[in-house]
Amino acid sequence: MRWSSHGRVPFLALVSVLVAGWLATGCSGGGGASTSTRTAATSSPAASSTGVRSTEPIAYCVTREQQASSGVAVKSSAGGTIGAVVQGRGTTGIVFANMSDNDLCGWLGAASDYAAKGYRTAVFSYSDQQDADADIADIAADLRRRGASKIVLIGASKGGTAVLAAASRVQPTAVVELSAPDTYEGMDAQAAVKTLTVPSLFIVGADDLEFVNSTDDLYSASPAKVKQRKVVASPAHGIALLPDDAVAGTIGQFLATNAPASG
Repeated sequence: MRWSSHGRVPFLALVSVLVAGWLATGCSGGGGASTSTRTAATSSPAASSTGVRSTEPIAYCVTREQQASSGVAVKSSAGGTIGAVVQGRGTTGIVFANMSDNDLCGWLGAASDYAAKGYRTAVFSYSDQQDADADIADIAADLRRRGASKIVLIGASKGGTAVLAAASRVQPTAVVELSAPDTYEGMDAQAAVKTLTVPSLFIVGADDLEFVNSTDDLYSASPAKVKQRKVVASPAHGIALLPDDAVAGTIGQFLATNAPASG
């Protein structure tokens, strides 16, 4: 399996999105582009933890159909809301955490694929009202309210640091990080990983030198009995590692072994 990754929106694509949004406002029509061609099982239509129905897509890669069927507004611990797309109906949930660009589109393809395999998945945009690890804990709590009895945390770069920092609150079944720095925006993954005993997967590109060092540090500090370090022959960082079949395969096998889909 190969997942596409997305970085910043190209200028022409951004213009297209803005024009489409203007037309939708004036003509109550339009649609969006999707990074995934696969249709996955969805959560209940327009489900919302706040009771607020959000019809405007939360990201350029989310279609109006996806937003209507899977878009949710999760109440945050800070009192605001966190925009998310929740797919699937399984009892094993996966929370995907973004890099510092806060672009959930890099995870949407993987989230849709895992939803189709029986997981309940969530991609979301950081609220910027609280630390990223607090957002992750709130999204995980929402998945549990929807029926997930187990939670897997997966994050890239900033998101990798954040899922490790959030683990003590979330109590996940397993954790996967890609290219995580030891610390980021006050979140201390190095301290958090020392008490993390659940199965843990650490992934990094061999030529992403600064993050090879942090990955080695995090892996070495982990007391987990089941832990794996995967170094890929690549300079890619975080989300950009996803198109590598070896990365997608490693994550898939790790989840199948330590946090299989259920329900």
